[in-house]
Amino acid sequence: MVIPVLFVHPRSNYKKLDFFDCYDEKRNALNYTGSSAVIAHPPCRKFSRLRGLSCAPDSEKQLAYFALDLVRRNGGVLEHPADSLLWKEKQVVKPGTYDEYGGFTICIDQSWFGYYTQKRTMLYIVGIKMKDLPDYSFNRDINRKFQNLTPKQRSETTTDLCMFLAEIVRRIKMPVAGYG
Repeated sequence: MVIPVLFVHPRSNYKKLDFFDCYDEKRNALNYTGSSAVIAHPPCRKFSRLRGLSCAPDSEKQLAYFALDLVRRNGGVLEHPADSLLWKEKQVVKPGTYDEYGGFTICIDQSWFGYYTQKRTMLYIVGIKMKDLPDYSFNRDINRKFQNLTPKQRSETTTDLCMFLAEIVRRIKMPVAGYG
């Protein structure tokens, strides 16, 4: 099974694994027209606490809206910071409940998957029930500071997290109607 991954970093760990079909800035995720469940990592800087410091155009927010609509239509996983304004703007459900698309959210810490420091992240998932999620561990003890990371490290998705998200997508059953 080849899994489309949208909005990846040009040197992403996803590109090291042959079962991912990666869309980076050069390939343009907005050109994706498939019907497969996807993993989406849209840019978060216009939704973050530091959005006022971002030089990105406001139109960059449309990438996250595109990703959310695609995950709701095709199934898949959308990854964004836990405190992203995207969740509130688009009224995405809080963890533990389903929405009308069969979607739900879980909050993870990327350090559980080998990330350099604590990084709370929300996953919006459509096409699978909560009880069918793969197991994941909560036992990493990370003390490194986010400020000490390079820009590439800050946006990196670890191989372990790539594999976890791939396993979620492999378990997705479509169509998604009725999964709540």
